[in-house]
Amino acid sequence: MNIEEVVVTIAADGSIEVETTGFTGMACVDATMELEQLLGNEVLDRTLTDEAFQQADNPIQQRISDSWR
Repeated sequence: MNIEEVVVTIAADGSIEVETTGFTGMACVDATMELEQLLGNEVLDRTLTDEAFQQADNPIQQRISDSWR
């Protein structure tokens, strides 16, 4: 069982980096979307890992992932 984790780093200059691990498919984007809105910063860059393009085991998660491509 993978542990899903979201790590938020706030630099001295106020820039924010959000990194996820343990997610399959585009669930990582879903997991951070509300957090990004609450932080109030515009997303300037999003780097997707190989895991973001893996097939999700959950059919509902897969339908959400398909809508992001």
